[in-house]
Amino acid sequence: MKSKIEKVFVGGRYIPAPQDYYDAPIIRKDISLEQLEKEIKEEEEKSKHRND
Repeated sequence: MKSKIEKVFVGGRYIPAPQDYYDAPIIRKDISLEQLEKEIKEEEEKSKHRND
């Protein structure tokens, strides 16, 4: 099943995806969306510190 992608990770940040952008990389179904968002935020924090 193809799923619409809202955002894509490009150059270290998320940007809105083109209208016809489908098929995300494999999404792990064993973690919740909240957990995934938390992990993304943590990664963003880590990369901010690396860039300082």
